Amino acid sequence: MIYTQTNNCKKQDHGLSLVFIHGNSMNSDLFLPQLNSNKFESYNCIAIDLPGHGKSDRFEEYSISFLTEKVAEEISELENFVLIGHSLGGQISIHLLSLFSKRCKAIILIGTAPIDPKFNLSEIYNINKTSLLLLQSELKDDEITSLRNFLYPIQDNWSKIIQDSICNTDQEFRLGYASSLVASETLDEVKILKQFKGFKMIVAGESDPLLKQSHLKMVCEKLNIKLELINHAGHFPNLE
Repeated sequence: MIYTQTNNCKKQDHGLSLVFIHGNSMNSDLFLPQLNSNKFESYNCIAIDLPGHGKSDRFEEYSISFLTEKVAEEISELENFVLIGHSLGGQISIHLLSLFSKRCKAIILIGTAPIDPKFNLSEIYNINKTSLLLLQSELKDDEITSLRNFLYPIQDNWSKIIQDSICNTDQEFRLGYASSLVASETLDEVKILKQFKGFKMIVAGESDPLLKQSHLKMVCEKLNIKLELINHAGHFPNLE
């Protein structure tokens, strides 16, 4: 079972759905500000818990292709929608474009750097001892705290939600995702975005500790994608 949250939209002036997909070791609660906002009340908003996250079931496989397949099943009946993905959720959103290129009207990537196979991952991400915890299965309490502080150093209600989310994620998920990256199972995300004819935008915090700004800016210039940098924000500009 894949768990979803909605805004219970009763009036759809736009006839458009907004699909929110969270990142590695997070859950759909990270989009509650959007689900509860009156700015989106005329849109059908859907936030999905990825397999192994939040209230969704745990599975034996966590490859990117499998994650894409499970999300695709959840949105298969939607006619017109916008994909809004944070971090890993942005990667999955890009992969979904190859399945729903006509029904998807726009894609918004938050804290996501599209992967081009020509580049080493170290050229795309800031790889260090702490960021590598996102690819480690079992995490100790101090490692969970270190990872949360790395991704979201602010001390507020969201910091506890993020920490609990990391703690409650199926520990096999991170290992499965890591294996998928090592096996180069990701598609050419830059190429997919280049071929997509709908609206494209990337939103990122100017102080995001995970993404290399130089690569992000290069990709946006290459693809002529609008890049919106949020001042003083890190990896969660949708919260910050």
